[in-house]
Amino acid sequence: MTSSILIKHVNIIPMPGPRVLRGYDVLIEGARVTKIFPSRDQKNEKFAGRVINGTGKFLIPGLFDMHAHLESKDFLSLFLQCGVTAIREMGNSKKEIFLWRNQINAGKILGPRVFIAGPILEGDPPLWKGFRVVKNKKEGVSAVKELKRQGADFIKVYHTLKPEVHAAILREAHAQGLKVTGHIPESVGIKKAVEMGQDGFEHMSDVSAHIMGRLIAVDARLKNYPEYRRFIDVKIDRAKVKELGLSLKKRRVFLCPTLVVDKKLSQLADYSKLRHSKEAALLPDHYRNVEWSPNHSQSLAYIKGLPPLYFKNSGVVSERVRRILPFLWKHSIILAGSDTPNPFVIPGVSLFEELELLVDSGLQPHQALEAATYNAALFLDALSDLGTIQEGKIANLALLGKNPLKNISHIRSIEGVILNGAYLASRKGK
Repeated sequence: MTSSILIKHVNIIPMPGPRVLRGYDVLIEGARVTKIFPSRDQKNEKFAGRVINGTGKFLIPGLFDMHAHLESKDFLSLFLQCGVTAIREMGNSKKEIFLWRNQINAGKILGPRVFIAGPILEGDPPLWKGFRVVKNKKEGVSAVKELKRQGADFIKVYHTLKPEVHAAILREAHAQGLKVTGHIPESVGIKKAVEMGQDGFEHMSDVSAHIMGRLIAVDARLKNYPEYRRFIDVKIDRAKVKELGLSLKKRRVFLCPTLVVDKKLSQLADYSKLRHSKEAALLPDHYRNVEWSPNHSQSLAYIKGLPPLYFKNSGVVSERVRRILPFLWKHSIILAGSDTPNPFVIPGVSLFEELELLVDSGLQPHQALEAATYNAALFLDALSDLGTIQEGKIANLALLGKNPLKNISHIRSIEGVILNGAYLASRKGK
């Protein structure tokens, strides 16, 4: 059972926007924020609960990682240590994933609140094993209804769905009150997917295929891609970008770029350096030495056996494409997600990296923070309880030592985390 908490003399970044409330007290009773008031109005009355000195510190809403895969319950503490108090679980074939979600959200297991898709809906043949294959409209509708009964919070779609099956999934999901996000079915394309009502899209790498012009290589005479040609630039089709922006804006589509997963993929060109990073050591050896090693026989299928030049080339593409994010911010609703645990995308800390990449791509710090708080709750229809700091909302909060609106890297200065009104951790400068 949680006790009362009073955070005194703290600077509040309530979200959305760059506003800062300086010198405020925040009273938390049970699981919720019950009162927010200027510190000067506080009477010198003895407080029976826990008092936290917030002088010089900054209080933000708890962060959401809007693209995560919960492979292990060991991930939960890593999220919390970084102020991630909610995750959007973006597709999982584990039968126990619904049980985990329910136990975590009920407080029986300590972890960030989990919003879940369940198994990913995919066509036949599927791009990857473990997805739920739906071959026709009837199976698509049945899958959505079953996921709704199981308690899915949204639906995720993937690459090889047929257009008519994709359309049936969208219709049924919306009839059931569920949003649909995911990849762009190859048979549909992004423009048609938007017109059909897909609510969100994942990964800038998925978007890039629809806006790229041509790749500029050092030696274009060498035709074998990618082993023998090194890319030096990518041409963006501005007309396609403009067309995409108009489509996204018309439908208020959500976009989760997952820039960090592309960054880490490019860095696999220097795999040994990544393998010895302090962040990689947070997870068991099997990840960095086996699953995430391009040279291991049991590594992930999409990186196995690929040469360093492939990863370098992927970096050229992703670096170029992410520069259109300020334009996309004006035409869509940007979300912050990491796609952990892809190679060297570590639960928790990778969201810090994602926010830094969003700002490096041209967003303002407050916009990056919105992507991980207000916008996240908006997608999940959770704004009545989460995503901002307001009286009456659930006390999922992070206390920072420095102002992230001045420098987004200050998001790493976690000094305390509050989950459902309970003070969990205190740590200095991650």
